[in-house]
Amino acid sequence: DSFKAVAAKIDKAFEKFGVEKFGEKGEDFDPTKHDAILHKPDPNAEKETVDTVVEAGYRIGDRVIRAARVVVVSPQA
Repeated sequence: DSFKAVAAKIDKAFEKFGVEKFGEKGEDFDPTKHDAILHKPDPNAEKETVDTVVEAGYRIGDRVIRAARVVVVSPQA
């Protein structure tokens, strides 16, 4: 897959400059680093968690350059 090869090269170049890619399914939702584009109620959810990563986020150290765009599952009220 040529697209995956190019994406891997870009990620490697970012790493050289200290830019870290983040955003994983299942991690706790954090509004300081995630941009929730959709909230889905889930009767089995105990807390807000990332269900789908639409676009990965990027940071340098603790500074978020771009928030990860995510779909979040939330406990039903």
